[in-house]
Order: sequence, then C-alpha cells, then structure tokens
Amino acid sequence: MPEPPSNVFVLRGRVGVPELLHATREALLALHADPQCQPALDCSGVTSFTGDALLLLAWVCQQVREAGASLRLLDLPQVVLETIADRLIEATIPPELQHHVKAAMGDEAGDDRWRWGDSFSNN
Repeated sequence: MPEPPSNVFVLRGRVGVPELLHATREALLALHADPQCQPALDCSGVTSFTGDALLLLAWVCQQVREAGASLRLLDLPQVVLETIADRLIEATIPPELQHHVKAAMGDEAGDDRWRWGDSFSNN
C-alpha cells in the first residue's frame, strides 16, 4: 500500500514565483487527492519572498479559501514578516514613486505602524 502524500511542503531561502508555484502545486495536488488533508507550507527556512511571490501566495490562499479549504503557513520567520510591506511596494508601485509610498507609511521616520510585529498568526 503506498504511503499517503505529505501535507507539509517546504520552502527555503529566497522564494520567488517558480519556487512558490512548485510548492503550492504539490500542496493542491495533495488536497485534491485527499480533500480532508490540511496542506501547509513550512516557511521556517525562508529568508524572503519576492513581491510577485507574495501576490501569488495571497491569490492562491484566497482561491483555496473560496473552495472551502485552507493552506497554512508554518513558522514564517519574523524577519520575513517585517519585509512584506516593502516587497509588495516593490512589486506594485513604480520605482520612481516607491520612496513617496514608504515615506507616507512612516518607513523613513522609523514608524512601525505598518509592520506586522507580533500581531500575525500563522494558523
């Protein structure tokens, strides 16, 4: 009898779209094979996400949620959480306007109001 598919898929290092596509594809295949499984992405070894990968991750999670399931993120390092806003700005705002957006967010003044801090739950 074959082993059941793993529900945990590992991401490591700097995660871009190709790495995220591979891991989410595997997670969704496991979910398709067993709708009762709870797939998760182990992010303990992630050093950063590209902005495009973050946008893709948000889209995938929304699609999975709309299908009535969930995709959990496990052990997302604090340093990665603290850079999410910066990566999203880089992915969505033209370079010539990025400094204006960061200034408006309080980034240049050391204001942490837009940082995730400890308010984020991985579950």
